[in-house]
Amino acid sequence: MNRALVRNVASAFLDRGFIIVAQMAAMALIVRFLPREDYGVMGVVAGFTALVQILNLSIESIILRDHRLYGTDAPRFLLNFMAFNCMKALPMAAAGMVLAWTLPGVYGQPGFLWAVLSLTVITIAECLISPLAVYASARYQQYLVTRVNVLRYSVNLILLTGLLWKPTLQYLFIKDLMVSVVVVAVWAFLARPALNLSFAGTSLRKDVDPRFILRTLGGYSIWVHLVSVGTAIIYRIDALVLSFFAPLSVVGSYSVAKNAANVANVAPAIFGYQNSVALSHARDRTEAFRLTDGFLRLSAYVGFATLIGFLALGIPYLKAVTGDPSVTEIFTWMLCIVSGLVLVKTVASPLVAYINVSGDVRALFVRVMLPLLAIAATCYCVTAKFLGPFGLAIGNFVVALAWLGLLLLEVRRYGYRISRLSGWAGDLQRLRSLIASRWQPAPAAVAEK
Repeated sequence: MNRALVRNVASAFLDRGFIIVAQMAAMALIVRFLPREDYGVMGVVAGFTALVQILNLSIESIILRDHRLYGTDAPRFLLNFMAFNCMKALPMAAAGMVLAWTLPGVYGQPGFLWAVLSLTVITIAECLISPLAVYASARYQQYLVTRVNVLRYSVNLILLTGLLWKPTLQYLFIKDLMVSVVVVAVWAFLARPALNLSFAGTSLRKDVDPRFILRTLGGYSIWVHLVSVGTAIIYRIDALVLSFFAPLSVVGSYSVAKNAANVANVAPAIFGYQNSVALSHARDRTEAFRLTDGFLRLSAYVGFATLIGFLALGIPYLKAVTGDPSVTEIFTWMLCIVSGLVLVKTVASPLVAYINVSGDVRALFVRVMLPLLAIAATCYCVTAKFLGPFGLAIGNFVVALAWLGLLLLEVRRYGYRISRLSGWAGDLQRLRSLIASRWQPAPAAVAEK
């Protein structure tokens, strides 16, 4: 890895590390001060939002592949992405309004209104800032994304203390609206001085090219988007399915386990995204395979350490978050979900990144994601109905096994083999050399002897 890529990866880990800590603190505040039914409402709404994500068509993923082609015309190209995202925000807002209107009546819980509005506001804000964040990371300026996220989650935590006085979903909506406005304003301010992007000479009428947008959407980004939506549905739909067979209080406890387990997805997601960035600079297939090898091994090491961390610290963490003296049941659910995440995402994230940049994303969706969605829907419904939340947690692990198998079959079509990971032995040798050098006496000490 070159220095710029190493800095990008390190900055991404600082970013996600801070976000993890901030989200853990935020989760503790929300779980402790909101009724467990309201937390269940949030879990159900997250499932519905994953379904609505089909409208959140994303075309900026192609920036990772083509950013080097933009050159001095980067503002004009990025204007197309931002204009498209503003347009797609309208149907997404409409879908949010429909859910906000119907779900309170369906579930007999008025809190659904504010939970839907919160996620709608957050999703629209992400749409507006996404092109700039992706462009910054692709240009090896991940540190900028990190700084904005530190500000974002710091403001979020500060405002969450208001739950002490008003522990309601309505207050969470107001908080999310304020944080979203701050984040969008900060990115708009930083575009020129930090990214050297001046939109002063651009024009919506002259520079927004519908043909470019349609070509980007139809030729590449639509399939990346569909893979992303499928992944989101598999991650989030289980709590929604559980709400058909269990009360919202049980869904709330399951959502605690689910959200705690999602920490295991952080490192693989970073490695997958940074592999996409690295592959966008790769010169040939040999280098692309070498980069993917490295990220896959790193992902495996961190994934194993993550699993050990959950085994050792899971119970005290859940007690700290919930304030409950006994969390054995939630801990069991969480371990099942974590095991599935570590199993599949350790391998999936770097390999999907390779296919996104260097392979056929349409084939990935058709041959991997579509069968997996059918498997997940069947597995979640059967396990939730007959075995409750514990069965649903096991269902997560079963789906992970299916995902892993389908992905390994797909990546073989590109000539990539897991058996080619001979770097494991080299990594072990480097680790031994590092340990030996740490314990080797200094030259001066040897001379004295």
